[in-house]
Amino acid sequence: MRVAAVTGAGRGIGFAIARMLVRQGTAVVVNDVDGRAAHDAARKLTNTVAVVGNVATEAGAKAVVEAAVNEFGGLDVLVANAGFGVVGVEVGDVTAEDWSRVIERNLTSQFYCVRFAVPVMRRRGGGRIVGISSRAWLGQAGGTPYAAAKGGVVSLMRSLALELAPHGITANSVVPGSIATPALEAMDAKAREVLLRAHPMGRFGDPDDVARAVCFLAHPAAERITGQTLYVTGGRNLLLPSRTP
Repeated sequence: MRVAAVTGAGRGIGFAIARMLVRQGTAVVVNDVDGRAAHDAARKLTNTVAVVGNVATEAGAKAVVEAAVNEFGGLDVLVANAGFGVVGVEVGDVTAEDWSRVIERNLTSQFYCVRFAVPVMRRRGGGRIVGISSRAWLGQAGGTPYAAAKGGVVSLMRSLALELAPHGITANSVVPGSIATPALEAMDAKAREVLLRAHPMGRFGDPDDVARAVCFLAHPAAERITGQTLYVTGGRNLLLPSRTP
């Protein structure tokens, strides 16, 4: 049985990814910094184990990989999804604390998870790493730390692809656009309308749209696909960046 670890899987995109992997017969380590969300997500799924912790710390990331090994015998797929953003803040008003927190949660967390996952994958003879980026990496006014962190994810995956290819480990980025989550629904109606007009398909994405892209890259048949950036934006990445998230 294949084994996956999904960070930030308590809700939203992360939960959709974990659910789809389980439906495909994969055992999944469900991680979230929110303990209730992690355990609730694991209870809704079969063949999972919940790991509560902040993967922006070495201890938190190590615990996720160790759970995969201890509970299921190894790790084949790492989906580095955990993260959050500070938006609507001009660069001159971004504090050092804001910058560090966003970089750590969105980029450093992926590095830590990869660092602990790669030795396990090498022992298994290969693996799949998928880093969740964001369309914001193309540029986002009022979201400089988040855009920088998500751009770092793309660069991290491209570098990993080169380094890990001899070991049968692929590394790719998935870049969601605006996804219909509670956070998006909480936006001001006018801002949401402006954002919607920036999507050529005329609708926001669904978490399952992202999950399908991740599962494609995580599949054993995707062994020749590495170092790629797969956009799930409904075409929004083809347009100029807007001032909205």
